[in-house]
Amino acid sequence: QQQIYDRELQRLIEREIVLEEAMARIKAANKDSITKELQKEATKEADKRLREIKTAVKAKSDDEFKTMLQAQGLSVSGMRRQYERNFMMMEYVRNIVYPTVQRISLQQLRDYYVYLGEQVFDRRGRELWSLHRGKLAALGYPLSVLRLVRAAIARALELLGSPSRTAAGVIRRLRRTASGWPR
Repeated sequence: QQQIYDRELQRLIEREIVLEEAMARIKAANKDSITKELQKEATKEADKRLREIKTAVKAKSDDEFKTMLQAQGLSVSGMRRQYERNFMMMEYVRNIVYPTVQRISLQQLRDYYVYLGEQVFDRRGRELWSLHRGKLAALGYPLSVLRLVRAAIARALELLGSPSRTAAGVIRRLRRTASGWPR
């Protein structure tokens, strides 16, 4: 139960960080109309999702749907906000991040697997791996388990070959954990 809560909290934090970056970029570009259009589309998407859920739970009226949600500690406005924020984040990633990532060279792909090999030892959740699997698939590069294993083994050998650097990394991680930083 606590793990689910922590995982969801981490996802919310990451989403809000992405949205903060998106809004800062829009503001820096002096394109307030983009924010308004994005919000308009997000509202449409949220309304569509809420209608789908209402239909799926066979609620006969808005009041019945609202009562069903309240029984679970939820509200229509809270769910709408979550759907809107998720939509806005995904649109930003789809329109800003993916096109940049799609222009990758073979060396960049190799570097990306080096990064993924390091992540194997950071005890990340399934969401991280789903995200990377999705990113690579969107680029036409399905996640290669062989490349990932090679990168992880290379990272392990690097850590074993440099005990002082490994110890320093462990100390940094312990300090971050003790100070409340996310893992």
